[in-house]
Amino acid sequence: AMAEFNLPARRSLLQEALSRFVETRNIEEQIRTHLWLGLVNASIAEQKARHPDVERQDPLNNLEQSLNLAKQHGFSCEAAESQSWMGSILLAQNKLSDAKVHINAAMSAFHRLKPESNLRAKQGLALTSVLLGEVFMKQHQPRMARAYLMQAMRIFSENNDIKKLADTTGKLSELVLNEGNTEEALSLLTHQLQLTQRIDQPIPIRTAHIALGNFHLMQANFAEAREHYSQALTIAQDTKDRHTESFIMASLANVVLDEGKPNVAIPEYEKALALAVHERIQPGMELEELQRKACFDAAGEPRRWKI
Repeated sequence: AMAEFNLPARRSLLQEALSRFVETRNIEEQIRTHLWLGLVNASIAEQKARHPDVERQDPLNNLEQSLNLAKQHGFSCEAAESQSWMGSILLAQNKLSDAKVHINAAMSAFHRLKPESNLRAKQGLALTSVLLGEVFMKQHQPRMARAYLMQAMRIFSENNDIKKLADTTGKLSELVLNEGNTEEALSLLTHQLQLTQRIDQPIPIRTAHIALGNFHLMQANFAEAREHYSQALTIAQDTKDRHTESFIMASLANVVLDEGKPNVAIPEYEKALALAVHERIQPGMELEELQRKACFDAAGEPRRWKI
């Protein structure tokens, strides 16, 4: 996902740039700008809670235009990149068959570009490997998913791309945890955190702490879960990410609830819900669950609640 940086304004700037490139018949920049517009539109859709009033535009339209232009004018690498992003968006929409078609086509194109001597093609091969790994995870084919995720991790390690290596390590931990291998999952999650600390960027570190918090909560390791959630909460507060802050606060309340202290947990849910509503987070499954926990007491009776 694209980091939030006034995405609607970014989209307007890209649309203006695209108009200029069309006027000047700059095909290469048209291809790139359509690609970026597709990614911005995907991010706006993904972060709809933060942009409730912004018009939604289908990211696949821009990516398809980027792909078609690239194919027509012989920009092979750009075509493969556009197609891989189309697969990524279809994957996020859970359209697995369509996603696999585009991802496989992109992967074949990157192979034709000789990734052993073409760094850009090698990076594309790694990213499509991650995407195929995710497709196979959703299709409950763990052996294939592991093979593609491991292939991507080898490439990221060779390229010293620590951030993507950390991200993919986290995905592999999800896979092994789903298989019931808690020991390997914990090892991978710990390694993910260590990798993020090497690049020293707050959001990947926060993500790794949340993943470890979730793991320890599932294992009823409440002290460890609280420690990791607290670390993540500090980062969210420091970066002023109120959206994430509200859900980490709810995760900390989950720890208290699972410790058997519902009357202590309920006020914590209330605080998380108040922040979520203040930040205009749109209703969704997580927020509805949060509201249920905040508005009902331990016996399931409705509670009076005001913001």
